[in-house]
Order: sequence, then structure tokens, then C-alpha cells
Amino acid sequence: MLFSETAEKFYDYMASIERSPRTIEVYTRDLGYIRRYLEERKNGPVYIEDVTQEDLEAFMRNVKEVKQYSPNTRSNYFYALRSLYAFAYKKGLVERNIAASMDFMRMPKKERNYLTKKEVEATIDCIHSPLIGLIARFLFNTGLRISECLNLTLDDVDLGKRSIHVRQGKGRKDRMVPINNNIYGLLLDYREN
Repeated sequence: MLFSETAEKFYDYMASIERSPRTIEVYTRDLGYIRRYLEERKNGPVYIEDVTQEDLEAFMRNVKEVKQYSPNTRSNYFYALRSLYAFAYKKGLVERNIAASMDFMRMPKKERNYLTKKEVEATIDCIHSPLIGLIARFLFNTGLRISECLNLTLDDVDLGKRSIHVRQGKGRKDRMVPINNNIYGLLLDYREN
């Protein structure tokens, strides 16, 4: 079976188990890049059963040494390969999972940089729309992802209990987020006006 056909089956499978559209989009992009590399290496269309562990390792060396991609990007490629081959093996599309024996890619720990209160205020001061300014303050004060904020309804925000019910957040998990004093009054005003 062509590598591209296997990848298509993998995308369909991810959709059937309700992986997020963003996850599928990233895997599609990354596996497309890997497929193009393999086609160039093999000088033509690539069948998944003809790809060797050496081919996969050569790809990983190429993105590190030649392309000099960041560790994060290389990690994405590594996990895309691992996931595709685990799927292909599980579905009987390959006789063995050649990606399973690839060495685990260690990611360097990097320290997170947070905005200071002054930087947050300077950012919000540049926003001319009152509604967008409120949304920015809301995001800064709650830590919600933009997609989580966009999916909220008024029923999800309980001002009496000072809590927000985030439904189907990252990993399709629900969670409760407290409403702090910095945003409470602004949300009251928003609801009433």
C-alpha cells in the first residue's frame, strides 16, 4: 500500500476516534513532509512496506543536521512516524512496526516566559474594541485557550460560584476554572450591559 494511502487511512481513523481537527491537521502536514522526503530518497512513489528503519532514521538525521529544525519540530515528526506505524501495524498494513524501535526523542526543557502585569496592561491598552479588550483580559486572567473561550456560553459561567465550566477543552476534557477578582466585576458588567 502506498505511504500516502496508509496516511489517509490513519487520518480517517483519527477522525473516527474524535481526535481534534487541529491534531489531524498537524499530522497531515508532518506526514506529508515525511512522504515527500521518502519519495525523493526513493526516487518515486513510496510503499509503506518498503520503508526501512534506516529510511526513517535518515529522515530524522536530515531534519536535525541538514534542515536544522528545532527540537520541537523534530519531536513532532518523530511522534507522527511512531503513531502512523503503530496504526499501520495494528491494522495489519505492515508486518512489523519499524518506528517502535526508533530511539525516543528527548526534548530539552525550556523555561516558560510569562508576561508581567505591566506587559499585559500595555498589550490590552493597544486594543481599541471594548469587547476584544474584555476577551483579552478574560484570557489573561483565566488561562483559557482561545478555542475554549470561543466555545463558552453564558450558562458555562457561574458568577455566583465564581467559576467557569470549560467543556471539552484540551484532550476533550471538562474542567472548572475559578473567576478571580480581577475579572469578576468586568464579567458582571458584561452580563448586565
